[in-house]
Amino acid sequence: RKLPNRHLRRALSLAIDRTAVPRFIHGGELPTAQLTPGTPIARLSDANLAACGVARDAPGMALVMASGELCYVPPPGLDHDLEAARKELALARAEGGVPDHPIDYRFNAGSEGHKQIAEYLQAAWARIDLQVQLTAQDWNSLLDDTHRGEFEISRLGNIGTTADPESEFLVLFRCDSPDNRGRYCSPEFERLMQQASGLTDRKARNAVLREAEALLLGGVPVIALYVYTQKHLIKPYV
Repeated sequence: RKLPNRHLRRALSLAIDRTAVPRFIHGGELPTAQLTPGTPIARLSDANLAACGVARDAPGMALVMASGELCYVPPPGLDHDLEAARKELALARAEGGVPDHPIDYRFNAGSEGHKQIAEYLQAAWARIDLQVQLTAQDWNSLLDDTHRGEFEISRLGNIGTTADPESEFLVLFRCDSPDNRGRYCSPEFERLMQQASGLTDRKARNAVLREAEALLLGGVPVIALYVYTQKHLIKPYV
C-alpha cells in the first residue's frame, strides 16, 4: 500500500462533498459514501421499505435483494465533514503518515467526466492542505499499474451483475482477491466474511456482512463517490 496511514485515508474521504458530482457529470449519478450500491431509500416502495426495516426519511441507499422480502442496508461511509477531515489529517501528520511529495491521483484518459472528477477531488483535497497531482493514463496502462500496486490513488469502478453485497462488492477486498488492487488485508474482515459464508439464514448473513463492510469503510481502502446510472437517449414523442 502506497498510503498506509489510516488517518490520511480517512481525511481524504471526509474532505469530499459528493453531492456536487452529478451537477457537472450530468447523468443523474447518485452521490454516496456507502460502498455497496443500491436504490435511494426515499425512492423505495412501501414493501421494500418494510423489507429493509427503514423509514422513508432515512439517509442513504439500500440494496433490494428480493423485492418485498430481502434487503441489505449498507453502513454509512465517511461522508463530507471538513472539520473531521482536518482532525484526521492532523493525526496523520503527527504519525508521519503524510507523504512529503504531492499525492498522485491517476485516472483513465479519454473521458471528460473522469477528468472533471479528478480536478474536483484535487480542489477538495487542497482545501484541507493536501497537494495532489493528476496523472492521466490510457486504460490499459492504468489497469496494469493498479494491478501491480504501482499507484497512490486511482480512479476505478465496479459494476455488479446480481444484487448481492458479498459476491459482487465485498469479495473485492478479500486478502487473496485478484481484484484487490489496494492490497487491503484485514484478519478481522476475513473472519467476518468467513463467518457470513457459513450462515444460511440470509438476514443473519447480511447482518454479519454489514459488520464486515463497516470495518472496511473505517479503514478506507476505497473511497466511494457515486453510483452509476444508465443513460438512454429517447425521442420526445416516445
